[in-house]
Amino acid sequence: MTDALTWEQFRQLTWSSRIHQYYGYSAFGRIQLREIFMKTKYLPLILTAMLSSGIASAGMKYDSPLFIDLEYRMAGGSLPAVRNSSDFYSALECTITVRTTGTVGNCYAQTAQATYKCETTSPQFLEAIRSISDNSFISFGWDSNNNCTMLFVKKSSTIGPTQP
Repeated sequence: MTDALTWEQFRQLTWSSRIHQYYGYSAFGRIQLREIFMKTKYLPLILTAMLSSGIASAGMKYDSPLFIDLEYRMAGGSLPAVRNSSDFYSALECTITVRTTGTVGNCYAQTAQATYKCETTSPQFLEAIRSISDNSFISFGWDSNNNCTMLFVKKSSTIGPTQP
């Protein structure tokens, strides 16, 4: 092991188990952060980078464009990725319609070639549709009668915001 970390080595380290793996444990079973910083001569650079760039580059990002699998009768994607797509025809949505005869939920996936959809009156599906937000990832399945067979909704910081 060298006395100084390269910038890339430090960037790859986190304040978790990787520090423990790299430097080992002290006699008391705890990492001595002072020892870590004493082993590098780039302390001012490291502290400046940590304080100035952490917010701008933080966070994992995940976008999933529209997908349609006709073999398994499934479609989905992250709403921001579908919205931001350069494909004019791509669309993904779930809606709820309340009528005097009852409440109906629908999910749609549209391409230039076709629209795939499912319909449901199931309270569990309607609850899941109500939970969808602008930045959700959704996936739905349908049977041969276009009844919803599955609905997956994911809300996560990893799903990017919709761009204008």
